[in-house]
Amino acid sequence: MSFDKQYGNGKQLFWTHYNSDKTKLVIHTRQLSANVSNDLLKEIANEIRNFTK
Repeated sequence: MSFDKQYGNGKQLFWTHYNSDKTKLVIHTRQLSANVSNDLLKEIANEIRNFTK
């Protein structure tokens, strides 16, 4: 897995990583059960949606 991008701002961040042929996506973020904004969740969902297309 290799780092791709950082998204979000402040404490509402997540990072995407892909394998070498971009067939697998890993998203790193802080714990989603504590003080997470709806905007962060929407951004994560958009990245997953874009990856699955």
